[in-house]
Amino acid sequence: MQVNIEAGAMGHRCCCKCKEIVGRIAEEVKAESEQWTEMEEMLDQVRLEMEELKSSRDLWQRRAIASGLNLRGLYYHVRIKLFISKNFSIASLTLLSVHDVLK
Repeated sequence: MQVNIEAGAMGHRCCCKCKEIVGRIAEEVKAESEQWTEMEEMLDQVRLEMEELKSSRDLWQRRAIASGLNLRGLYYHVRIKLFISKNFSIASLTLLSVHDVLK
């Protein structure tokens, strides 16, 4: 009978040890699960910020293109004005020369 009591006590110790190990594993799994949840939240935040940056980049890119087109239009406008001004000056000088000759 003594052997059975010792075997029962030994089995009880083994069972407690197994429960302890399973408990530690469960705690580790829970901790890792919480870490993954935090990482997923951070990843979602990074995705959101990337979308905002992309939208901002697209906005500034469109504004830069519009500004470039506006500057190009102004450049050609100035070129036309200069062309007209030069031609007007040449025409004025020609008329003055003809006027001087006719005097």
